Amino acid sequence: MIAPGKLLLGSGCLALGLAGGYFLSQNGKSASSPPILTAPLIKSARPASERTQAKRDGETRKFRQSIPPSDQYVERTQWLENLAVDKIAALIEALCTDIGPDGLQYQDKSFLEKALKKWWQEDREGTLKWASQLPSGGFKRYIMKFSLGELLKDDAPQALAMSEAYQAEDPEWSHVAFQDTHVWNSITEALKKPATTAEEMLAQFSKLSRGTGTTGSDVGSYPENFDFRKLLEEIDAGNLKDEKRPSFMPSDVLHGWAKADPKAATEWFLLMADNQRDVAFQDWADIAKAVSISSGPRGYHEWAAGIIAEATPKQRSAIFENTNDQDAMGIAASISDVGLRDTVLAAAAQRNSGTSGQTEQTINFLSQISTPEARLQAITNDQGQYAWWIKTYTIPASGWQKLGLTREQFDDALDKVQR
Repeated sequence: MIAPGKLLLGSGCLALGLAGGYFLSQNGKSASSPPILTAPLIKSARPASERTQAKRDGETRKFRQSIPPSDQYVERTQWLENLAVDKIAALIEALCTDIGPDGLQYQDKSFLEKALKKWWQEDREGTLKWASQLPSGGFKRYIMKFSLGELLKDDAPQALAMSEAYQAEDPEWSHVAFQDTHVWNSITEALKKPATTAEEMLAQFSKLSRGTGTTGSDVGSYPENFDFRKLLEEIDAGNLKDEKRPSFMPSDVLHGWAKADPKAATEWFLLMADNQRDVAFQDWADIAKAVSISSGPRGYHEWAAGIIAEATPKQRSAIFENTNDQDAMGIAASISDVGLRDTVLAAAAQRNSGTSGQTEQTINFLSQISTPEARLQAITNDQGQYAWWIKTYTIPASGWQKLGLTREQFDDALDKVQR
């Protein structure tokens, strides 16, 4: 399930005061109702509405003062456990009173979510009724996201119906996104069942909206004998057909496949690389992780060196793109062919050269290339990147010494290519 979004800003919480004031009045009447006069009217420097607001503000401040400070986690937790459910609306108003332009502080936001969860567990109907009476806006949207998300776990049809109805009130609420969350929950739960098939999963994926962005997370475990190839190939075919992607995608399908059958997973990945196709989140790092777990880091390095030796340039590029520095160095050390080893080191250096703070690591990879001449060749093979690199980052004297090159040699090599 998608975690609740950031609490939106002060205007929502200020509006909440109008609704929350109802829960602070002792006689059950709305705080905006005129007072019943039982004594002669006493003149005041302020209108009655201002006196009522001042009283409500005073009650809110007093309630706020009773909440333990945000750095007292244990005391806050115990205080919340002892708080009556009918006081939670007042707590929410008190928390929102001091909200800043960037929203609540982490501790207060976490406290708010715990309070909402307590209220939901003890009085679900009361929470929904209160939420429905809030003024429209960002804060109500936040509360509805929490409430409907909780309801989705127990009564999906009701939650979906309420979500659709709420969109008519608040156009910024996306019922489609909420419906996608429901489908995503169904997908992740189904994948944890031992008998789930790829066909069943594809039927679920067909219910997701499609667009240019994808959200995902690890599922963790997959059914035994699951047809990973069918799932990934059908999703890729759908992406190719409409040039869109499903709104959700498990981020560890390829990892699950590589754990079960690294050879088949690798073959699929390399074929996709050659065709310049990809499925969201499924990259070489998933395969590397699976093989490293089963064979150890050194075993993975030796295995990957063999894959790279047979790979096409496009395939190597896809592998190097998602190979971390430690693995790149280990793979290079496992390659006996000097030219191929230089290719791996050059790819690792090129990747680092585009990242701030990685100048030393870039130099380290370049310096491992077999000869100064081969280092210059690696630089000229990607002259645009290294021309930018040398202008952007300062190379210390020790770096040039480690490279076995001078700045003049570096510049001359780039100039020859550019001419």
